[in-house]
Amino acid sequence: MHPEANPFRPGRSFPPRFFIGRKEELEQVSRIARPGEPGGAAAGFLTGEHGIGKTALARIVHRAAAREGHLIVCPVSVAGARDLDALALRIWERLLRRHLARSGGDRITRFFGNRLQPDGRLGLCPVLRPPGPFGRSCRFVESVRRLLAALAPDYRGLLLILDHLGELAASPDFPRWIEDILDELPIPNGDAGFRLLLVGTGQERQRIVRERPALARRLESVALAPWTPGESRDFFRRTFEAGQVFLAPDHLEALVRFGAGHPRLAQEIGDAVWRVAETPDISTPALARGVAQAADLIGLRLLKSGVFRSLRDEPDRSLVLRVAEETSDTRPPGRRRRRTARKQRAYEALLHRLENEGALTAGPGAAREPRFRDRLHAGFVAIESQRTAAGRVRLSAFR
Repeated sequence: MHPEANPFRPGRSFPPRFFIGRKEELEQVSRIARPGEPGGAAAGFLTGEHGIGKTALARIVHRAAAREGHLIVCPVSVAGARDLDALALRIWERLLRRHLARSGGDRITRFFGNRLQPDGRLGLCPVLRPPGPFGRSCRFVESVRRLLAALAPDYRGLLLILDHLGELAASPDFPRWIEDILDELPIPNGDAGFRLLLVGTGQERQRIVRERPALARRLESVALAPWTPGESRDFFRRTFEAGQVFLAPDHLEALVRFGAGHPRLAQEIGDAVWRVAETPDISTPALARGVAQAADLIGLRLLKSGVFRSLRDEPDRSLVLRVAEETSDTRPPGRRRRRTARKQRAYEALLHRLENEGALTAGPGAAREPRFRDRLHAGFVAIESQRTAAGRVRLSAFR
């Protein structure tokens, strides 16, 4: 079908109307981001699996805050920052580029003074050279206070969003720095406040809290859960209908099954089916090809190459089906099919490869049976388990 009419917006975030089942979480994060009381500070941690929609939800919140105009809004990706000083400089340069052309931009220019220099690689985009105090994490709080004083009373505070936390957040220095900021940034007798939102996985939050336990109560936790089957059904139905395509009931249920409650996987499947289908009357073969293509994209883009190759190159497809069945949350504990010794050894070797790549973790309960670490892996394996040696997804999977 026509790519310009594609409602799945591949590679881009969805508009708010497509945020199925996220109303409560959106309200929680919006509450953290509101200006609040003068001089106060608030902080939260938005968690969820990779691809679950954390960044997209945070983007909705910071765009709404920017439209209201009460806060200086600064979303920053932490990934790739080599240390805290580099992160501090990245925050200031990001803030500078976002707000230079907006209201108060002239005062921001004066605030940074003669450190503003054009970036030779980016033309007119300014950078801070030499960075001075803006490139030192130990002077971050001092610089924030000076900025808020310089922009008062037009702005009531700063909203800082740190996303894609990466390796820096795994170091002991990062949690300590966050705790120091929250200790020092409430401004006595001040008119402006500070809001901090961290965006990362549950494992990243656990590492930070393990290092600085006091952050467990200081960072309000907002967790994005996978979609329920009803929410997945609502997503596919509403999104296809936005493109004037009305799915047959059995096709809708197939998409719900293979979407696995994971927004990114569901988006890729919907996009691939749209591109493969030639008419709004989507056929079962087109649906199968679309799901297979989505699995290719997910495997190559979002999974480790070792995980992808272990599953895709396995010649005995029954082993992949067994992995999908025995790692499923719906399988009763301890229930296994009888296998020959050779089959059992091959199965255990495949599990071992997946465990070494970090795709599997020990499940709950005394048996500690393996489970995929997130819905993205589980959904990918569910599709691969229906793939034939010729590369096609079996049509029986849609019935």
